[in-house]
Amino acid sequence: MKKLLSLILTVLLIAGAAGSAFAAVLGDVDADGSVTAADARLALRAAVGLDALSPSSAAFAAADVDFSKAVTAADARAILRAAVGLDILTADGPVAVPKKGLPDAEAVRRFRVAMDFARDWLSPVSGAYTVDKSKSVTKDGKTYYLAKNAKYKGLAELIAALREYFEPSVFNAYVKEHYTSGSEGLYVLSTSDVILQETLSLAVAENTETRITFVVTATGARGTHEETYVMQPNKSGTWVFTGTFEPLFGTFQ
Repeated sequence: MKKLLSLILTVLLIAGAAGSAFAAVLGDVDADGSVTAADARLALRAAVGLDALSPSSAAFAAADVDFSKAVTAADARAILRAAVGLDILTADGPVAVPKKGLPDAEAVRRFRVAMDFARDWLSPVSGAYTVDKSKSVTKDGKTYYLAKNAKYKGLAELIAALREYFEPSVFNAYVKEHYTSGSEGLYVLSTSDVILQETLSLAVAENTETRITFVVTATGARGTHEETYVMQPNKSGTWVFTGTFEPLFGTFQ
């Protein structure tokens, strides 16, 4: 009798182990370890009656991704969307993968270009030009000097370039304060601020259809601090920075 009980327990343990090993993975109808278009095809064939899947089988459990207790065309569609990365198959049913506003690589590229703009044109100290103090204009009681060898030859041209990466609210006040146009081109309010060099680390903290958020961790003479930058599509669909843009100087890790 003891031998019989021992044999029964052994069989049950083996069956349990086998059940674990072959537990259904949502969407993986052919049990090959991944969700592919082939799985969607199998689910669709079952849905239209070309193939039969036993309701007690692992294949049926894998194909019934919306847990309706039937394999339908909706299941096949969800499996196909999961195969191409549009849906995630969860215990609560298929969930659409949130769409990104931009590929991460393009978002980072636009951030780096914007940071270069900020360093060169929205910061007190710039490497984009030299200041010729022998040529100046006075406006509203302030003296502006010729920006020698500047990329942009006048205020309108500079503003047009900045609009490609920033909402006007980001740069308007600074540009109005620091630049003007004159007979020979772009003139700048000369400054003598010191650039603080820091070690910078960039992360894309959020990337959706309506908002991309970057966080930069900066370490240097000021200790460690974080700056947040927000980019959103403008009325023409161009992704631009919409909040305060702090120019940071240093090397990105």
